[in-house]
Amino acid sequence: MILDLKVNGNIVTGTAIIGVWPGEAPISDGKIEGNHITFTATGHVGSTTGIPTCQFDVALQDDEMHVRLTAIKDGGGPLPQGHAFDYVGKRKVD
Repeated sequence: MILDLKVNGNIVTGTAIIGVWPGEAPISDGKIEGNHITFTATGHVGSTTGIPTCQFDVALQDDEMHVRLTAIKDGGGPLPQGHAFDYVGKRKVD
């Protein structure tokens, strides 16, 4: 997973690449409050269950990002709807 986040004040935009499926997904409803970021992202690669929309809940701690991803619409296969996946990654600043 790759998160390309753009922050302007407390608004978050950008893209999330959620593996091969559902692929690159534009971020919507993004907001930041302190060290906490939330947003949704809808992929572009469909399957028999449709094109999933995922909810992201991100906590920043030093140089780490603690990410919880949950498929909230049209989940299936490796992203079953309602199941939460937790990831830890490094924050990269350009």
